[in-house]
Amino acid sequence: TEIVMALIRLRDDITGRVDLGEDWAALIADSRAKVEQLVNEFFKAKLLGIPEVQEFLDELTVSH
Repeated sequence: TEIVMALIRLRDDITGRVDLGEDWAALIADSRAKVEQLVNEFFKAKLLGIPEVQEFLDELTVSH
């Protein structure tokens, strides 16, 4: 849901619902960073929800 909302905000900004002025590059960079963060958090939660993955990561942490 958060990813969809971030993309809708980006669409609205690009289509002119909000006056961007000269700040296009900053808007795109900010939107990209937000979506990347949301995607990373989603997959991290899914992967760490798999017991074998969590055990493997725990073993790596202990061995180093």
